[in-house]
Amino acid sequence: MSDQKATYSEPSSPPWLLSTQTGRFLLIVWVLGAVGFSTWQIYCYIKFAKNVRSTWLPVPKENEAVHLLNELKQNLSIPDKVQIAYSNGISSPILMGIRSPAILLPAAHCLQANLKLVIHHELVHLKQKDLWVKLLVLVVSAVHWFNQWKTINEEAWHDDECKKGKEEVSANCHTDHYGW
Repeated sequence: MSDQKATYSEPSSPPWLLSTQTGRFLLIVWVLGAVGFSTWQIYCYIKFAKNVRSTWLPVPKENEAVHLLNELKQNLSIPDKVQIAYSNGISSPILMGIRSPAILLPAAHCLQANLKLVIHHELVHLKQKDLWVKLLVLVVSAVHWFNQWKTINEEAWHDDECKKGKEEVSANCHTDHYGW
């Protein structure tokens, strides 16, 4: 037998492994970014919602828009209570509110579009739960705030959702007057 003794050496760590201190630093940066992103999104939404609500004008019950809303809700089997209102704080129709949804129409200018198509389009967004999906996209965006591909995908998702709503409406109606 040889007189060589087996020597024990500490296993070497892979070169890509971060130190604990670096890992903690990166975690703190990520958390601060996620909190900052979330805080900014919440602030912007609250500011927008206050602006819209301060200019909110309820649509009278006898108005054609209310009758169209009720008719289209029934046709689309939407049991939710949906409000409809005018607002000077917007320039195009929107659906707003997860707990108590409302279709908001711009008050500043008369819609050059067919009101039935506009309301139908916004109800399709409600039926497809697009506001919930948008909230989920914001949560995922907060987690992945550092990833610029997320921004590109988020914009593409929004465009796709609006196109899907338009396609469903156009499949059921003639859409020349909606401006698509």
